[in-house]
Amino acid sequence: MAVQKYPDLVEFVRLAMELTKILKAARERRGGIDLDVKEAKILYHNGEISIPDYERTLSHEMIEQFMVLANECVATIMTEKGMPFVYRIHERPSEEKARDFCDFLRGAGINVKFDPENVAPADYRLLLQELESSPLYSLVNRVMLRSMMKAVYSPENVGHFGLASECYCHFTSPIRRYPDLCIHRIIKDSFINAEQTKEKYKAVVTSAAAQSSACERNATEAEREVDALYTVAYMQDKLGEEYEAVISGITSFGIFAELKNTIEGLIPLETLPDDNYEFLENRYTLRGTRNSFHLGELIRIRVTCVDWGLRRVQFAFLEKLAEGDRK
Repeated sequence: MAVQKYPDLVEFVRLAMELTKILKAARERRGGIDLDVKEAKILYHNGEISIPDYERTLSHEMIEQFMVLANECVATIMTEKGMPFVYRIHERPSEEKARDFCDFLRGAGINVKFDPENVAPADYRLLLQELESSPLYSLVNRVMLRSMMKAVYSPENVGHFGLASECYCHFTSPIRRYPDLCIHRIIKDSFINAEQTKEKYKAVVTSAAAQSSACERNATEAEREVDALYTVAYMQDKLGEEYEAVISGITSFGIFAELKNTIEGLIPLETLPDDNYEFLENRYTLRGTRNSFHLGELIRIRVTCVDWGLRRVQFAFLEKLAEGDRK
């Protein structure tokens, strides 16, 4: 239908799709890590809230690959020009975190082939590729994400571990993000007078990077709180309904389970099947004498209540599901 409606765009989109595949393959060869990170899509229309199931399509990949390429090109050009800059960096996992991840993998019966003292993006990518058809894939994906550092802004370029990129920045959203606006100013000024630009922004990029990282943390927390509020509002009339879910968090006071649309709910410890549970933090497991729960397991839950004060949804555990039971 769209092909007939927009015939002048068909060739453009076809070439964009081909380029996306080329860029994705090139990043894979470099060792870029394609983590399965889900983001909630909360819609509000005519007083109604809807949260559709998470779906990552080719169009998402196209935008992602082109944005990453643009960000890398801009950062590389400014680095070569010797300009003060605000980089987006993602440091390699700390040795302690990498060792904990190795211990978890060995505990799950997975052969560890990388050195935690000098782990590379390609090591993590290879691990995910080897487990792609394994029921452990989802679990390892989640634990791997928890083992990694947080991406931040910095005046010093140390590269981006997750993207396997030597030089990266945030350039593509100057309307909504200050670091992008800051480097747009640097780029513009550098074309007018390079030496004056170097002197002018030498101290600016340090404070801009620190402020942007701090504000990003605040904004992320605010966004999380707003999403939680809308989630509670959305789920309040779903009480008693049953869903498939994946265990997304393990704590000493219970387990968290995530629905297909990314909504997460707590299953309190006291509501789990009666047992003497032990919380194994480094193994992301809640283990009893008769029952155990670990990150990434597929389960069936019932929505039991919503807590407006805590902005939290509560589930009840019904049963474990095998991967073949997934609908």
